[in-house]
Amino acid sequence: MTLFVNEFEIKQEEIDAEFDRLRPEYEQYAQHNEMDADLDRLQKWARENIIERHLLQQEAAVRAKKTSDDTSTNEEIADNTLTQEQVQAVVDDITSQTPEPSDAEITTYYNDHKDLFIEPERIHAAHIVKHAPQGYSEPNAYTSALNIREQIRQGASFEELAVQHSDCPDQAGDLGIFSRGQMVDAFDEVVFNLQPGEVSDVFQTPFGYHIAKVYEKHKAEQSSLEEARPYIAEHLHETARDDALNAFIDNLKEKALIREE
Repeated sequence: MTLFVNEFEIKQEEIDAEFDRLRPEYEQYAQHNEMDADLDRLQKWARENIIERHLLQQEAAVRAKKTSDDTSTNEEIADNTLTQEQVQAVVDDITSQTPEPSDAEITTYYNDHKDLFIEPERIHAAHIVKHAPQGYSEPNAYTSALNIREQIRQGASFEELAVQHSDCPDQAGDLGIFSRGQMVDAFDEVVFNLQPGEVSDVFQTPFGYHIAKVYEKHKAEQSSLEEARPYIAEHLHETARDDALNAFIDNLKEKALIREE
């Protein structure tokens, strides 16, 4: 079966290529949302994407032709070679008049979605790690970590030992500020139960044997409207731009001749 958009032929190979491009992301989305991946639905999405892409290309060609020839045929328009910049210029023109969201719209969105603007619990920590690479047995790595921990107990500087002995010595093992889930679970379980200034015992993760030190802890807290305002404004404006583009494309579809043979 062959698809035609305003008499321009679209080969099945192009739709198949779009299907293949979308499939990994779609399957990941389906798995995350605990739903079955509906490949028939994905095939329809790929088909619609290709139709919309060609309609935009044809619109860009129409605008380009109008500067020199108002009598161009649909076939001539469809066959016009366009750069991505020309197509993007059409998109920019369609969305350029989209107004910025008002203060009232931003405030309403914030009040309706406060759960999206909760700063999670965060921690500032560093670690000393001894890996167990090929040729270096785990007992030796563990013993090395125990010896480092004992030196810390006797008053040695955690940071100096990190630079001298850690297998990740950069910045004295400082990991910066992070929230739960950014590190492996075995690491989170230890460091999020430490208090500022406290050093852990030796513990194991899939990356090796660690000694962790916590510098700061920050409780989860609600971001204020003013803190959230830039992100909300950007989100609402981008949504409005998408809506304007989708409405324009829907209008192109209504006027287009789309058929299959």
